[in-house]
Amino acid sequence: MSPTLYLIGDSIAVHYGPYLRTFLEPSWQCRLPPGRDEALQNLDHPTGANGGDSRRLLQLITSITAEETSSCGWLAFNCGLHDIRRSHKDSEAQVPLAEYRENLDSMTARLLASPWKPIWITTTPVDDSIHNDLHPVDFQRFHQDELAYREAALTLMQSKDIAICDLGAFTAGFGQEAYCDHVHYRADFRRLQAAYLAGWLQGHVF
Repeated sequence: MSPTLYLIGDSIAVHYGPYLRTFLEPSWQCRLPPGRDEALQNLDHPTGANGGDSRRLLQLITSITAEETSSCGWLAFNCGLHDIRRSHKDSEAQVPLAEYRENLDSMTARLLASPWKPIWITTTPVDDSIHNDLHPVDFQRFHQDELAYREAALTLMQSKDIAICDLGAFTAGFGQEAYCDHVHYRADFRRLQAAYLAGWLQGHVF
């Protein structure tokens, strides 16, 4: 029987998810959250398949682990980009770093107590000049915050011996031409992200 992968994350995962399914099937059963069309209507305001920040993702993972208690497979998850949003440079992050750690701790505790085998996917980079200057929106993100939240997540996942797919490091090699807006990627680069994750799964799960 082919293994199952459930992918749940922010809008980056919403974008590369269908490519990942194409790469994995039929060797894997690749499950994506419902509501992709709804999520694509506005990727900056998480709804549907968009897991958003760690508060929203914790709610979704709590539901998944409560509703699906049989043998499930692997669950790849990610959050961080929505957590670090700031309304302006000196304002507090949408989810403060301490709460981000607590939310991740709760997610991983639920997953480790369930039949799901968790995989953490690292957050993709933030380019300050692209996000805040070239393609400004009504909130800001900063690379310094992304690094701090990334390190907090890595430390927690390593302490719990959770598998880590470093999609963020892979994506960092793309350069500025990969962006289609303030933080999202062009379709050809989404496909590359999916190919990287598919290859990582084949190499690390089996």
